Amino acid sequence: MPSFDVHGDPATVSQRWKRWLRAVKLYFTGRGGVEKDEQRQALLLHIAGFEVQDLFYSLAGEEAKTYEETLKILEEHFVPKKNVSYERHLFRQLAQNTDETTDQFVCRLRQRSVNCDFGVTENDQIRDQLIDKCQSTHLRRKLLEKEKLTLDDALKIARAQEAVEDNGGQSNRDQRDTAGETWKEPWQEDLFCLWKRRTFC
Repeated sequence: MPSFDVHGDPATVSQRWKRWLRAVKLYFTGRGGVEKDEQRQALLLHIAGFEVQDLFYSLAGEEAKTYEETLKILEEHFVPKKNVSYERHLFRQLAQNTDETTDQFVCRLRQRSVNCDFGVTENDQIRDQLIDKCQSTHLRRKLLEKEKLTLDDALKIARAQEAVEDNGGQSNRDQRDTAGETWKEPWQEDLFCLWKRRTFC
């Protein structure tokens, strides 16, 4: 179990703390036998690392605290009151990376939306961000053409398109191999054309 990185990106510290604490609680449950309050507090601070320990004792003093009090002190430090407008601004900046599947992009959106207080509209907000910021213009057109599009509908359409694109790329390779040609990546084709011009022109 890694210690908590207090020097990471300040913009993501709240999210990172919540994920780390969730992992610690799962560890306690899986390990078993961590029932006494003082034992849970000691393990929490031990796993968190020296820097979190120093931070905790500077905030709480040396007086003994319960496990719940320890959690409250640390969460008040790492999870300050949310600026919902700022969190939603960060959410709107997220765009799909070129090497990222739609499912991976939606997962990132889901993680960021936790601090946005979207409530019952969360899935609709994620759907709209997917439409606006997906890499594929063709996918965006298909999503916009469908009436009453849900997030689940959008994911099904995106997965189907990605599967077709993956199979299409392999099919092109197979066809050229069958014809006795060696498949060249686009950059290889460009280098071959440059060599021909220099050699025969």
